[in-house]
This record gives sequence, structure tokens and C-alpha cells, in this order.
Amino acid sequence: ASFPSLAAAWVISEESFMDGVQAVDLLKLRLSWGIAGNSSVDPYMTKTRLGSTLVPYTFGGTLYNGMLPAVLGNPDVTWETTATYDAGIDLSLWKERLSLVLDAYYSRTSDLLLYKGLPATSVYPQVLANVGETENIGFEASVSARVIETTDFLWSSDFTFSTNRDRILALASGEDRDVSVPENALVVGEPVRAFYNYEANGCWTIAEAEMAAYYNRVPGDIKIVDVNNDTLINDLDKRLYNKSPQFIFSWNNSISYKGITLSGQLFARVGQWIQYDYNTAYKPTEQDGSPDVDFWTPENQDAKFPRPGIASQNDMPALAFEKASFLKLREVTLAYNLPRSLISRAGISNLRIYGSLQNYFTFSNLDNYDPE
Repeated sequence: ASFPSLAAAWVISEESFMDGVQAVDLLKLRLSWGIAGNSSVDPYMTKTRLGSTLVPYTFGGTLYNGMLPAVLGNPDVTWETTATYDAGIDLSLWKERLSLVLDAYYSRTSDLLLYKGLPATSVYPQVLANVGETENIGFEASVSARVIETTDFLWSSDFTFSTNRDRILALASGEDRDVSVPENALVVGEPVRAFYNYEANGCWTIAEAEMAAYYNRVPGDIKIVDVNNDTLINDLDKRLYNKSPQFIFSWNNSISYKGITLSGQLFARVGQWIQYDYNTAYKPTEQDGSPDVDFWTPENQDAKFPRPGIASQNDMPALAFEKASFLKLREVTLAYNLPRSLISRAGISNLRIYGSLQNYFTFSNLDNYDPE
């Protein structure tokens, strides 16, 4: 396979009309186009495989351990190819005290490699296949600055931001959706990575008992959103939960005074949904083995989790999905470089003492879980 590419750049800062602009060190416009191939498939992934779990069975009066079919092989899998268009600006000011890099891009992927669900009549639950076409539109920015710079004191700061929107343009099957694998739903016009399931809207209250009865539910049961208001809960009421964030940013700072340096990084990912196993660990039908959650009682009707009992169990998967936005203090480091005049006597050219905290603070709406 061949993957061509083209790129062009105009260094505006080197033009004669920029000679009098002393503040600008570099101003460059960039354009590029290229096709890239993705064959990132692990060895034997295109081969038919069995699961790793041993299943006991009896044959001829003797007990054996066997394995169930897991993935159907697909010898027709081809390269996933992506054509990308990119436009960017590089700017450096005041002897590189401030630098800015901006990029906007559009990419289109053909023969997308994903697992495709198989019908219930098949022995195998899924198969790796070239399932269709997708597009991505995104923007990235990074800013670097030496905010304060003196003989003894330096404060440098770096900020990066990125956002991306992807969607499925077509499926190889010619259909407009494939939701046979709810954890990897494929719907034309929607995000590439998405869950597909019902949405919970709290629990039915005592005041809503008459309405709950239309859905064969009682107060304390999970209230599933009836999207089309037909008093029936079926696949038409399911929704997509986008796994991809709306945007990502990070902010790095380093402050140095003589031999002492304090540095840290803030990182955030915003807007993505996850399947939060903690929510579904609550078992309304069991007395033991469930987490301590805020469940429904007549005195606590605003609770997220249903009343203990059998009726609510089938709706529990709708509670699994949570917005997993977070802001994290990824790293804080305090360091001290001992003076050379002190350590050179011991034949040491450089000695640094430091302490650091990794992922010490995380701010999100999820308890007992790192959403990253």
C-alpha cells in the first residue's frame, strides 16, 4: 500500500515587509495533506479464536474442560486509511518569550476497523471488520510563555487545548445503524465511540404512582426516560452516550528561584461518558454484597438508586452511565539544586533533592474512582 502526502509552508517573518517588526521572531503558515494507513491489529486478531475461560462439560461419561467461541476470523480485513487536511500557524514573539501554535484539521477515514456484532444465530458474538467511513474535525492550540525572567527568578508556563468532533458517515453494511454491541454502538451521523442504552431519570415518586403504573412500575422503581412518550419502553427509547470528551486541556507551570524549583501540571478532560461499574454493583434484590448507596425510600424519594426489591432489577443497566469530566492535579514537584560550590568538594557536579506528588487531587462527580 502507498500513502502519499504533501506539505507547504510560508515563513512570513522572513519576508522583506516584516523587517521592521522587531517583536516577531517567527510567523509561519502551514498547509498539509496526507493519507495514512492503520493496520494496528494485534497478531492473530483476524483469526478465529476461542475464549480463555474454561467451561466444564461431560463427554462419554468423562468430564472435560472446553472453551467457547469468542471472535470469528475475517480474512477480508484490509488497511484502515485516513486522509487528513491540516492548516496551522506558528508564532513566536519577543525573543521566544511567547510562542503560539494553532492547528485546525479535517480527516476522513475509510474502511474503519472495529468489532461488529453478529446475529444471535451465529456461534460467535463478534467479528473484526472494516465497518464504514468516519470523519473528524478538530482544533488544537498550545501557548508557551516565560512570564517572568530575571537573573534569580523564572516563571514559565505552558497551556495546551484540543477539541475534536467525530461522526460516522456510512456503514459498510449499507444500514444506518449497528447496535448489536451496545458498548460499541455504530450509528450514521453519530459519534464513532458510543454506548447505547436507556437513560434513567431518578425514581418514580409516590405522587407519580398512577403514571408509573402505565409502565408496569411502582414508586421506588427506576424511571426510564420515555423518549417518544408512547408509554412503552423499548429500543426506540434508547440513546447514545458519547465516550469521547468535548475538549481536553493541560496547564504546566514551573517557578524557580535560585536553586529552588516548584512545578505542577493541571489536566482536564471534559464531556465524556463512561460505564461506571460502581452504580450497577448495587443489587436491589440482595441484602449483602452491595455498596452503600443513596437508595429510594418513602422518606427519600429523590434518591438516584431504586428501592430494594425485585421489580427494579431489569432497569439497573440504565444507571451505569455517568459524565466523567474531571480536573486533576497530575503532578507537583518541589526540588532544590545544591550549590556547586558545596558539592564540588566531593567530586559531584550536580545534586538535586526533590519530592513529588502524583495524581494527588482529582475533582469530579464520581466517588471512589479515577475517571482517567
